[in-house]
Amino acid sequence: MQAEKLRGTVDLAIGYFPDLTTSVFKQQFLFQHSSACVVRRDHPTIGPVMTLDDYLSAKHIVIAQKGRVQDVVEIGLAAKGLHRRIGLQIPHFVSIPFIVAGSDLVATIPRPLATQFAAICDLRVLDPPFPIPTIEIKQLWHRRFDGHPRLKWLRNVVAEMCQNRPVMGLR
Repeated sequence: MQAEKLRGTVDLAIGYFPDLTTSVFKQQFLFQHSSACVVRRDHPTIGPVMTLDDYLSAKHIVIAQKGRVQDVVEIGLAAKGLHRRIGLQIPHFVSIPFIVAGSDLVATIPRPLATQFAAICDLRVLDPPFPIPTIEIKQLWHRRFDGHPRLKWLRNVVAEMCQNRPVMGLR
């Protein structure tokens, strides 16, 4: 997979890629956002404000993405010498609201997703009880295609859409 990335078989990638540090790619910052926790509205042990003890005693649902070395939540916890209890690992965000709504699991996810998920399911959005680094979303492309007119147009459209939408930024 890594070899395919280096060959430039993908026109444009958009997301959070902290482990992608090679000079083969060019990148452009699109937006950043903070994290939030979601729990079911009637969670039996977590009230309107989540304490660090609440967070550490709960079981968590986490996204385990292939190739991702360390999650920003683990970075925030490691800075305090702490670890969370993983109850479930899944590969994508899409099922989080439904799993959390039907369980006592806690999910720490990007704040824009937390807000949207709370609108879909009966969830509460809470501030994490410790600092978590913000996530920078970027678009990346292979250097070989930097001057390609169609891809340059696409990158400009993506940048304009993302950089001019306040819902995508920090809240």
